[in-house]
Amino acid sequence: MREKSDWPPATTPESREQRGERVLEARQKILYQPIPHDIALTPASKVSRRRWLWGSAALLIFSAVAVWIGLMTDWRGERAIHSFLYQLSFTPPFLSEDLALAKAQEALAECGVNTNLWKAIAESSRLAEAGTVAPDGRRDVYLLRVHPNLGLMTFDTATGSKHERLVTIELQGRTVLCSVSRMR
Repeated sequence: MREKSDWPPATTPESREQRGERVLEARQKILYQPIPHDIALTPASKVSRRRWLWGSAALLIFSAVAVWIGLMTDWRGERAIHSFLYQLSFTPPFLSEDLALAKAQEALAECGVNTNLWKAIAESSRLAEAGTVAPDGRRDVYLLRVHPNLGLMTFDTATGSKHERLVTIELQGRTVLCSVSRMR
């Protein structure tokens, strides 16, 4: 078609010859090795099999934990959390252990627990370290302090019945929030 047109060619014969030589050199550098279709790729299948096994193991562990939690949970409602609010006449700078113990015992009494039979468990005996420290430097005996205004106390009977009660105590300004739950 170009030969029949009246337009002059845009390239010279020398540049066309050079382009042809460059294309020929590039073709010689290309190494084509066809892969037969009947070869099974073993490394890829091992990787996918390994992922399958790890995924299955993770799912099995997750299922076992879920079943264990389901079996350990008391579904009868006895472990329900009871929450109580107490107003103070003053604003303490932080939650002291004495205030936490008094309000925790008051919350237990409102749950129907005989506070003469139930005693706070010393948290320092349950922890590897010596327990927590109040902001004023005093070491907490019964209170497991999470924050200067938040802590946990555990109560048990003198008989050691293994039906402990966990009381969460939180100070919010002049208000003390206590939540009582039954532990297994």
